[in-house]
Amino acid sequence: MVKSIQLLLSTSYAKFYGLDYHFIRMFNSSDILYLAFDDITLVGISYVKRNGRRGTSAIYPTKYRGLGIAKEFIKMSLLDYPSQYTFVSTDQDGLIRLLTDCGFKVAQNVEEIALNSKAELGSLSKFNSHLLGISFNRLSKSRSVLKENCLMFYHKPRVDV
Repeated sequence: MVKSIQLLLSTSYAKFYGLDYHFIRMFNSSDILYLAFDDITLVGISYVKRNGRRGTSAIYPTKYRGLGIAKEFIKMSLLDYPSQYTFVSTDQDGLIRLLTDCGFKVAQNVEEIALNSKAELGSLSKFNSHLLGISFNRLSKSRSVLKENCLMFYHKPRVDV
């Protein structure tokens, strides 16, 4: 199982930060893990932190991509955590479409970012107008990596009055 998870994650990221990094995030008591199997073969993994921050969704082998597995992961996670947020690079068109299809909104201003991710606002800088909303640079505290041109997506359940 460990090798399957490593293969899924290492083939799904442009920069793979190591299995230990993801294992700490996925297998501690603060995350909910979602798995997809084809018979006994692990083909997908996703997780959400208990604070509503989306982690990763990884699908492998590639023949399983485009089948709706990642969308199902998001739908299942929204049942557990209807309020979620995530940071996405502006060049991740597929992920942006997926999140939008699942009802996520792009933050349009700093106030929306602060409302949905207060604890992480201090790691964001260089806010700029973007076609979809407001973009920014994000310093990952756990990896000390600066990610440029990100958007924040958030999902809030509809409240009917």
